[in-house]
Amino acid sequence: MSGIARERRIQEIGEPEGIGIEFGIISESEARVVIEGYIRGHPGCTTSEIIENLRLDPSLVVEVLNHLEEEDKVRGEEVK
Repeated sequence: MSGIARERRIQEIGEPEGIGIEFGIISESEARVVIEGYIRGHPGCTTSEIIENLRLDPSLVVEVLNHLEEEDKVRGEEVK
């Protein structure tokens, strides 16, 4: 599924509740730089905060965070 298709799907899911979200479409390498900078400036932030504040595609954010975790650059913890 392309980034554009993912964006449309997320928007369609949000519309019934009156929520329209437009996510920016950038490459994974660009997203990585932006996400790493956000995490440095907001230690302890959640995945949802990154998605909402940077307005990035959720699947892209999760993919980048998974790579950063594999490289021991971030640590993901379950939010209770």
